[in-house]
Amino acid sequence: MDFFFKIFYLLLLKATVEAVASGITFHPQTPPLVLLRPYLTLNCSFDIKGGAYRVRVNWFKKEDQSSGCGEPKFSSGLSNETASLVTRDRVTQWTGSNWSSLTLRDVTANDSGWYFCEVVVEIPNFQQKCNPGTEVIVRE
Repeated sequence: MDFFFKIFYLLLLKATVEAVASGITFHPQTPPLVLLRPYLTLNCSFDIKGGAYRVRVNWFKKEDQSSGCGEPKFSSGLSNETASLVTRDRVTQWTGSNWSSLTLRDVTANDSGWYFCEVVVEIPNFQQKCNPGTEVIVRE
């Protein structure tokens, strides 16, 4: 009987992990952005199945798309069902319950690369997912 209980528990755990992993869906991103202006704004919008009380959105900048999300973070903002604002150096991040925007000022060619947003649901159930990324090409 103990063997069947373990199998049942593992199957239940697997189903729970799969349900949680698929609980965040992203809205499509725009094609590569080519900029000739002094600022850049990227948007990330998403739906969270079942809702969330506290959402953190992390932004990452990488050289290529295969890098995806991961340290170091470029910017991080927390939302408790209302919009929050984080400003640091040239970066401003707004985060709401189902969206985030990242604005860079004084954009240069060094800001070219892939930008990713990662949604982390902290409450009620921990979930985390990285979007496919948006390529930014800055021409001076």
